[in-house]
Amino acid sequence: MCTLADHPETLASAPKQQSLNALSLSPDATFVVTAGRDVLKIYSVQVDTFAEVDNLRPSGKANLSYSTVDVQWHPSDQYRIATAATNNAVVIWNTHRDGRTQKRERVISEHTRTVNRICWHPNNNYNLLSGSQDGTMKLWDTRDSSTKGLTFVAKSTAVRDVQFNPFYPNYFGAAFENGTVQVWDIRNPSVCERKITAHQGLVMSIAWHPADRSIIASGGRDRLIKVWDLNPHVTNPKHTIQTIASIGRVAWRPGHVSHIASSGCLVDSKIYVWDYNKPYIPTCLLSGHREPVTGFIWYNSIADRLISCSKDGSLLFQDMRNGYQPRAHIRRVGLSWNIHDALVSINPTATSNPSVPSPRNTSFFPGKTSRALNKSSEALSTGSSSCTMRIHTPMRVPQYSGFHSTIFEHLARRYRLHPPLKDLALHNAKESREIGAYQVSQTWLMLATLYEDEPDVKESERSPDSPLSSPALSAVLELDVTNDLSQKLEDFGDDADFGFGEAWLPSHHFEEHIRDMVVWYGNNGDIQTAAIMCLALHNRIQIPTQTQLTWFFSYIELLHRLQLWTPANEIIRQCPLDDVRSLNQKSTTVHTNCPSCGKPLLRSGWACDQCNKPTTPCSICHQRVRGTYIWCQGCGHGGHMTHMAEWFAVNTVCPAGCAHVCSLTPSTWNRDTLSSQNS
Repeated sequence: MCTLADHPETLASAPKQQSLNALSLSPDATFVVTAGRDVLKIYSVQVDTFAEVDNLRPSGKANLSYSTVDVQWHPSDQYRIATAATNNAVVIWNTHRDGRTQKRERVISEHTRTVNRICWHPNNNYNLLSGSQDGTMKLWDTRDSSTKGLTFVAKSTAVRDVQFNPFYPNYFGAAFENGTVQVWDIRNPSVCERKITAHQGLVMSIAWHPADRSIIASGGRDRLIKVWDLNPHVTNPKHTIQTIASIGRVAWRPGHVSHIASSGCLVDSKIYVWDYNKPYIPTCLLSGHREPVTGFIWYNSIADRLISCSKDGSLLFQDMRNGYQPRAHIRRVGLSWNIHDALVSINPTATSNPSVPSPRNTSFFPGKTSRALNKSSEALSTGSSSCTMRIHTPMRVPQYSGFHSTIFEHLARRYRLHPPLKDLALHNAKESREIGAYQVSQTWLMLATLYEDEPDVKESERSPDSPLSSPALSAVLELDVTNDLSQKLEDFGDDADFGFGEAWLPSHHFEEHIRDMVVWYGNNGDIQTAAIMCLALHNRIQIPTQTQLTWFFSYIELLHRLQLWTPANEIIRQCPLDDVRSLNQKSTTVHTNCPSCGKPLLRSGWACDQCNKPTTPCSICHQRVRGTYIWCQGCGHGGHMTHMAEWFAVNTVCPAGCAHVCSLTPSTWNRDTLSSQNS
């Protein structure tokens, strides 16, 4: 059984009772009321315990008006409490009266189904708002029992939560089971002012920001917390937090504009405090309940303490300063480098001493100096601690020319991957020589020479006693690949006892050296050459599969960093390894951009979410294209196929007036499609 010692964040607890659904704090923060289907009690909040003060539920009575779903203490009246019941009723209690039955001051029964949430007006002390399972919201004047409530009909599903805006008391937000969040003006009950499709499924809770008057947060069954800016031109959430369980309640943390707390509604029994600027890991985690938390409230606007209740009947007073801090257990030492010769290291324990000069850094990549070398170090603030980020480059390694992005991009675009091997090697040697990679070019020339006119001979038919095996040939094959092959061949003169013309050179004489050469390139950082040669020679040399996977994955990652999508896709398609080829079998999403504002179109539709303009307008007739739409991938403008064909038959410049020279050629379009468009 869990005790307070097991949870150091728990300051006080009340004796367990039956399941609790909600709680509320008194205006002076000295009392807390808890409510459930069989519970309605008031406790005094003390330093290390809760002391029961009053029990508002008469014993032995099964009146459903006492079966409470939600409870709210009046924001200014110390003796007035409102509860929402399962029998469609809203009950007003006056704790100053004598006798349990006399304390029930008024029962309002105008809803037709269960009342899920109630909320007092922040300025008018007598107005109470309720949201019901019947899909309506009602505003009551608790002074006049003869007057019916003002009804707001959302024409939607059940209402799960209602909350007044603390800055604009005439406005309130409402959460619905169909996933929408609506904003209403109590002066206009006929239609809502704003409607947001917030979640996929039930929206269980909403909370207005305590400092920013236009910000509201919502939590739903889809396990998401979303922060919305009610600016009329914004349709997407400002921040999104992915949690591990369905959200039951959300509440902003006082004094911290980016912190919000949440609790689950189905299985999770913890309370999480999130920072929406760092949404992937919670700031704090509070445990102690054994079943889902049904309600929590920050104690007297103190940013570190809160009171919570649960389905297990427990009532806890907790301090998040003693709670579990996940970020404190994350290793913050990191090391990474980019393709432009900059290396960055982060160490939270390192302290930069300006009196000690930093060691001189020389570039690993000759011919190019990192811009980051001009920046010695930069201090990064992470919560209450700090870490030091240093941007530098390693020492020069003279034996290898290193990575050049210009050469890498040129070869990635120009390299040939398809056999025959001789033509492939000659083409790649030419491209390498043109860009200045002379050593790689000589290596490709050597492969073209060694595998020239190689017959299709099985491994078993190869003879180790071939007459072509000679001391001179062995000398050639023992050459260091870093030397110029052509110069070494000239040193043998005309008396060399071998030839590369009409005779066939058995591959078992040199395949071991070829393999060592490819491995040398990989070990020295030229992943591109190692991967391409491994792809060209995959059935001729034996290299461990794991080594090949390392080369291919590294090469593909570099291609993706440089946004060379087509060469990367070609490598994946041509690679014989199943682990690499499976990369193309994963789902791929391609987002198009709006031709008007240029923003990505994140969902299908006729209008852009950012500028609300049509996504497929014709640049000539300015009408929406509902059939076949053709556009220029350079500028994004297009239109009806017939209109584009007529325009580009005599013009080359975009008809939208962007001055882009489009590459649309009407001669290549389908004539049948054009005729169908005309008809």
